[in-house]
Amino acid sequence: MKLASLLFAIAALAFFATPTALSLAPAASAHFGTFWKTPGEAAYCRLLAAPVRVTCWTPNDGFTITLYTTRRPEVFYYPGHRDYYRAVGLLPFNAGVDYNVISCWSRRTGLTCTNAASHGFWLGRYHGFRIF
Repeated sequence: MKLASLLFAIAALAFFATPTALSLAPAASAHFGTFWKTPGEAAYCRLLAAPVRVTCWTPNDGFTITLYTTRRPEVFYYPGHRDYYRAVGLLPFNAGVDYNVISCWSRRTGLTCTNAASHGFWLGRYHGFRIF
């Protein structure tokens, strides 16, 4: 294989393995999770199955929002979310993840997640949130 072809294959693999290109359709009985953080570790998020949902939190105070596939988000504080984690993927600014039924986008102003029913939330980088 020529060097150029090899480099192209490596670049394509790296692109499709990043959260910005990730698209998962959850299996009915499968339990999976995908874990990421926003720049500056302002927020952490995790996609979970059974039932499908995204939970995001601010590690400085444990403020947590959970978004399911068809209903409005739930807001609460959870002491276990007052921590920083090292081994998680970074969702950079102006990038998003799309799981078919829930999508999240990272912006300099904050993180926005929406579900298939157009419910969602905006979580500010270091303060503020909105439920819609």
